[in-house]
Amino acid sequence: MAESIAHIIYVRKIAEYTSAIIPVELIPYLLIDLPESCRKPDRTIGNFIPDLYYKDLNFLIIGEAKTENDIDRNHSRNQYKSYIEEASLFHGEKHILICTSLYSYARIKNLIRKLKSELNTTAKFHLLNDIGDISII
Repeated sequence: MAESIAHIIYVRKIAEYTSAIIPVELIPYLLIDLPESCRKPDRTIGNFIPDLYYKDLNFLIIGEAKTENDIDRNHSRNQYKSYIEEASLFHGEKHILICTSLYSYARIKNLIRKLKSELNTTAKFHLLNDIGDISII
């Protein structure tokens, strides 16, 4: 399925952010779902494919781009839960990154706070928006 321009922009934001928080030598190993990428992510638990994925012995990073109309759909909620479940099986640092628009930023923060509490996860959520705001929950 073709992705919207906004979705692709959000995936790029996640990739840029990830490149800034991991050691530079790991950047070539990022799996990113972008048109020009030849290394795409595989399915995770729950049969979802994230927009960005990285895993080694120390780090797990799962990235997801969400447009305004997609943030709180059932499909998206199931994706978040799937990524939390994937993170719960990992013993190193676990990070879940979500990028959306400025207009949906507060909504995603509230949703993730609630999910994080309900599912009792130790994963760190990095919430980004299209103008560069970042919240770590």
